[in-house]
Amino acid sequence: MLRRIKENLDRVRKDKRGQLMWIGVAIILLFALMFFGLAWMIIANFETLGKGFLYIAVGIAVVVGVGVIAKKMLEKPLGVR
Repeated sequence: MLRRIKENLDRVRKDKRGQLMWIGVAIILLFALMFFGLAWMIIANFETLGKGFLYIAVGIAVVVGVGVIAKKMLEKPLGVR
């Protein structure tokens, strides 16, 4: 199973779209880290933790949503050819 995963990752790495996908993943992770750093600074200034948890939940939802959209844009459409 691990060999199959490694073969798939090698195939993706060699493919042009796979390289673009990894660049996109790196950018998304960079934005996520920047967002959570900003959220941490905002939470530190709030008197209640409820608002901070709300912002973290929204941030996670945004990161997951962007990841899903990016995955759908990079994948080939399935269907009858």
